[in-house]
Amino acid sequence: MKKMKLWSILMLMVMALPMVEACSSDNDDNNRLVGTWTTEWSVVDRNTVKTQTVYLTFTSDLKASEKIYEGEKLVSISTGTYKIINDVLSIQWDSDGDTYNWVYSIKGNKLYVSFDGIPIEFTRIK
Repeated sequence: MKKMKLWSILMLMVMALPMVEACSSDNDDNNRLVGTWTTEWSVVDRNTVKTQTVYLTFTSDLKASEKIYEGEKLVSISTGTYKIINDVLSIQWDSDGDTYNWVYSIKGNKLYVSFDGIPIEFTRIK
């Protein structure tokens, strides 16, 4: 009887393991994303090409912020929230309420996202 009870408890623990692992995987993805990432891109404004430096910051409480600079000048700041579902990073910005879904991956200190089919590479700075 004791062996049967032991096996029952053991089987219950084995069956529960995938549920624990699934939850921890989401947390692992969030933890890997937490920090500040940067990239540069060029934009055309009235026939002038401007280089912008973008800083994305993700916090452990699922908040996101984006700051865009042209040289030393801050030209845009946005705040919002984010979540990760599988390989999709979903950011909802407070300013317009729009949600942006990026397919993403992290390799070392690089964050790779695909925005409307355009690949963007960010580098972790914090």
